[in-house]
Amino acid sequence: MSIKKINYFKIDKKRNLLALQNKTVELKESYKTAKIENPNTSAFWNQHIDRASSFNFLDGMTKDRIKTAAKFVRRKSRKLLDIGLGYGFFEKEMKKKKRDIKFYGIDISKNAINTIKKSVKGIFKEGSILKIPFNKKSFDTVVALEVLEHIMANETFSAYKEIIRVLKKDGQFIASVPIYETYTPESNPNRHLRSYTPKLFIEELKLAGFKIVKIKKLYAFSKFYNLKNFLKIILRKRWKPNIIIVDCLLKN
Repeated sequence: MSIKKINYFKIDKKRNLLALQNKTVELKESYKTAKIENPNTSAFWNQHIDRASSFNFLDGMTKDRIKTAAKFVRRKSRKLLDIGLGYGFFEKEMKKKKRDIKFYGIDISKNAINTIKKSVKGIFKEGSILKIPFNKKSFDTVVALEVLEHIMANETFSAYKEIIRVLKKDGQFIASVPIYETYTPESNPNRHLRSYTPKLFIEELKLAGFKIVKIKKLYAFSKFYNLKNFLKIILRKRWKPNIIIVDCLLKN
């Protein structure tokens, strides 16, 4: 089945409506869609990694996302797994904090793994969120920034199950996804397979077995990032957020 013939984003609009109506049974059932080939391949992401740029040249929202996620990491965390580590920006930000943390990470891109090994001390492996190559109850914190939107809906809860498997009791999960996107099946350069709203993402995490602790929403201001972040408090109806970052814990 061709990927262009499936409107993932339209289906997620229906899921969002179910989330808003608190129809949790129907919402979880809606993830049982047909399985097709995921276009997010290792080769595709190897090309992206090859075009990596310096952290100093990232846009304001991306910097803010990474810094926010780093601030969310609990002080008592000692072993941290980064799923879909990409360019290694999160690890480099955490290194600045000089925390006593051992870094682990996985990515489907071999280039990403080879690159991070040159600059960050840790254990990094090729691997998928659907089959994390580490033992159960290994980590205090698991991070997945801009990863879940690249997973097929019918594999979403399998991914959460793997995260829960490798988390210790009372473990922390930090995740971010884009929200209110306007991609279409024909125009989807980043190969996103989900269209999230804050409500849908939060309900999804709760259904998976997480307790929400903190939430932060970020805005994709290309210019005057700090100024517009201040103004959005006053002009809150003018802009919609573009990213949601959620800090959560495993439910006891």
